Amino acid sequence: MRFLQICTQASKMSLSDTQLRSIVGKPYSGKPYSGKPELADRDGLSVRITDAGTITWQYRFRYRASPGRLTLGRYPDIKLAEARKLVPELRNSLANDTDPRVYWKQRNTRRGMATVRYCCEQFLMKQGSSLKLGTIATYQSCFRVHLFSAFFRATC
Repeated sequence: MRFLQICTQASKMSLSDTQLRSIVGKPYSGKPYSGKPELADRDGLSVRITDAGTITWQYRFRYRASPGRLTLGRYPDIKLAEARKLVPELRNSLANDTDPRVYWKQRNTRRGMATVRYCCEQFLMKQGSSLKLGTIATYQSCFRVHLFSAFFRATC
């Protein structure tokens, strides 16, 4: 009876960084990971573990009576404390009747970040005074033909 209580308590414990560090990259230490493929932390946060020892953070939730799952990223890129800080943000989106997957996508879009065009223009502005006109024209042509068209997105 006492053994059953200890096992039940151990399975309900939150994840620890030590536990995750011992799992990550298991096959490189000789043996593939053979434990549970999913370990729960708390408040809907869990990790999925592959045989190769790759740990992926996931948030499980119910939105409008349908179960959902959102992948947050990989451990150790996202540490345990960081993953736990994301949960209230995601729960808040549910409280505001927003699907966490939609919220997460909007949160992680790259709006406001420097574009390729902006970086090229800044380069020419700062270095242009030390370059010959023919060199500037060549750079502008290369940027336009090779970079701008390659990184242009129709839906910005």
